[in-house]
Amino acid sequence: LHFKGFRRIAGLEEYTGVRALWLESNGLETIEGLDNCTELRCLYLHHNCIRKLENLSALSQLDTLNVSDNLLTRIEGLGALTHLHTLQIARNRLADAESIAHLMECPSIAVLDLSNNRLDGGGVLEVLQAMPNLAVLDAMGNPFIATVDHYR
Repeated sequence: LHFKGFRRIAGLEEYTGVRALWLESNGLETIEGLDNCTELRCLYLHHNCIRKLENLSALSQLDTLNVSDNLLTRIEGLGALTHLHTLQIARNRLADAESIAHLMECPSIAVLDLSNNRLDGGGVLEVLQAMPNLAVLDAMGNPFIATVDHYR
């Protein structure tokens, strides 16, 4: 369902057993219509026009979420995703510690791609350090990286 020009997520009510869903490179502005996809493990929503992370709480089995290349200014609405292991949220509009603070409510995240956002200022590193299972971090292209010794 990628590259189809969809503006809305609709018509998936009967697909209760779907485990992976590729909806990248459409014209999606909101996350909706996924409540019956309770078996979903991987959701690819990159390259859309999404402004808010919402309507994801029913996806309790979600392991991987890619929302890179959207219009997100804040990370939110992920606290109920207790199996979320990988979050790709590169090339959005995240700017400061407040915009990513919700990550501290997502202890299962081990792989995080925050690259090429606008993250700067105090507190960003502290939020990341508070993530107990974070093992892989890509934060290249963010201004705060200049203050981190030995980041590679």
